[in-house]
Amino acid sequence: MASIAIEETPPQRAAPRSLATGFTALRIFFGLDWLSNGLAKLFDTGNYDWGFYSFNLITRGAARSIATDAASKTQISPLGAFYRDVVLMAYYRLDDAHVRMQLALGLTHTQHTDAIHPERAERTR
Repeated sequence: MASIAIEETPPQRAAPRSLATGFTALRIFFGLDWLSNGLAKLFDTGNYDWGFYSFNLITRGAARSIATDAASKTQISPLGAFYRDVVLMAYYRLDDAHVRMQLALGLTHTQHTDAIHPERAERTR
């Protein structure tokens, strides 16, 4: 019986430079997507027509209706309850101007206040 030699070849790997380029392009794309949809929610304008290209972005009302619809139509009842009782309530609360103002004031206040851990005596900044 003759033995057959099988030559194993190492797996082909992508060059680190091409991977870095691909991930950079992906990060830029997702960043632009988040930025454009965030601006659409901020200015509440979602339909754009540039003549040669038209597109829609998700506005505040559309995001609220998507979240409400998802909470009511899910087959997993604990997930629907969590979405309805926690996620949507937080979304509605952050939609109020006074809540956004208080959040901004609180975040600004933390920049010039020493954080004191309740179980430690030392201060951290």
